[in-house]
Amino acid sequence: MNQFIAIGRTTKDIEIKRTQNNKEYAMFQLAVTRPHSIQKDTDFIPCQVWNKQANLLQQYCHKGSQIALTGILQSYKDKDNKIQWMVRVYSCEFLQTNNNLKKDTYLKNHKKK
Repeated sequence: MNQFIAIGRTTKDIEIKRTQNNKEYAMFQLAVTRPHSIQKDTDFIPCQVWNKQANLLQQYCHKGSQIALTGILQSYKDKDNKIQWMVRVYSCEFLQTNNNLKKDTYLKNHKKK
């Protein structure tokens, strides 16, 4: 069974691209902190999302947004014929977008004492 589940933060704003057949997709990296790591090591996981989900990610996620995603690990050959790995995303849950983060920070700084 090939299933990938992770919670992390997007490393940059999501950009939509199109295939020659006009299908929309986005490639992005998810920064995921390793559990039980003393030094708080982080992995940067390449991800790919297609069609409507790509549009939703672009609309609601920006650099630093926290998301949970589910997908599968896929291999492919790059232009130099080397095998690379990425996660093909099938579902995504928005945990903390930049708008939510700004709102939470504002509320914490302006709550009544």
